[in-house]
Amino acid sequence: MSLIIRVEDFGSKFGRMIYFLRSADIAIDSRLQRYQNALDERNVPYKAIYWDRNIAPRAPGSDREIPYTNAAAFGRRFALASKFLAFNRFVFAELWRRRREVNVVHAVDFDTAMPAMLFSILGRKPLVYDLYDSFVDSRMITGPLRWTINLLEKFVIARASLVIIADPIRTAQHPHIADKKLLVIENVPMEKTEYKRTSPGSKEKLKLGYLGTLEPYHRGLEDVLSVLGKLPFVEFHVGGAGSLEPMVRQSQEQGANLVFHGAMDHRDGMQLMANCDIMLGLYYDSVPNHRWAAPNKYFEHLMLGIPLLTSIHTPPGAKVSSNETGWAVPDGAAPIGEALIAAFENPVERKKRGTNARNIWEKLYANYHDEAIGTNYVERVRGLIASK
Repeated sequence: MSLIIRVEDFGSKFGRMIYFLRSADIAIDSRLQRYQNALDERNVPYKAIYWDRNIAPRAPGSDREIPYTNAAAFGRRFALASKFLAFNRFVFAELWRRRREVNVVHAVDFDTAMPAMLFSILGRKPLVYDLYDSFVDSRMITGPLRWTINLLEKFVIARASLVIIADPIRTAQHPHIADKKLLVIENVPMEKTEYKRTSPGSKEKLKLGYLGTLEPYHRGLEDVLSVLGKLPFVEFHVGGAGSLEPMVRQSQEQGANLVFHGAMDHRDGMQLMANCDIMLGLYYDSVPNHRWAAPNKYFEHLMLGIPLLTSIHTPPGAKVSSNETGWAVPDGAAPIGEALIAAFENPVERKKRGTNARNIWEKLYANYHDEAIGTNYVERVRGLIASK
């Protein structure tokens, strides 16, 4: 009788599986969904503990989801401190209660790092630490609190069996990650849908598209809204939700050349972008973490084959400039307006940059998901499962 047991059978035979930890709704986390899809394809079991801040209804059969339901708005910083601590207590309690079936903990960012590390130590379980963004830089934390959090994060990284970052450039942001435990997984979409333009282009209009969080101050959206009245040839299509939504709706009601589509399903949003001439993805210097930006939008513009208007002095800005797949501009309304005028007046250049974008996608990223996540990530996690 063979005593060899496949790793894929661990979930069914022993209740062992990967537990993802996320301080946001997993329904809007495309990166997490890519991990889970790869695990599904290879029959590796998992569950996810996450913070449902909007207290959304759960879909039938979502037994792999363990939500912490406590309403909270993003971006409130210290006003959320007590809820953040309560969420961390919930995460640890759920992990400990389910410790017999937990085999690997995959924690996203410092938001979930402390309960993950504590459980990893006490439960003697492998820890995967996934650095989407720097906690202190994305929240612009300074002073003693910044020093304390960075020190704690170093302990987490030292404890982790595997550390994941979203771009090779971020090794400069986290130089203390040992090479043997480092895995780079870029934010490349896992798309099986081929998006084609379904609405005709126009010589009289330049369709500018934005899909994502309607975040104030740091993403240049207010500056775009301010120049629309001076650029009647621009038709700005916006999909998403966030605190800037009232201003966007007001601009539309006041007759601005703007079409607001509201919150959108990912596929519908990608089709909207495919029907645009340029994608917008700005990352202002007002957020220090934007120096290390590794956004989905960069890879989405490659996949769709349309130029990206982004920020200079950022990683996507450097890439679109060197590869001629879009335009990188300084912060502010005037540079945005100048770039849109130049793009409108030169459709040949616009088409060339879109073609360059699609060529890079085909050459470098069309099969990226299968290699980086389907093979590299899954095999590393399988190794951790097999080690316990």
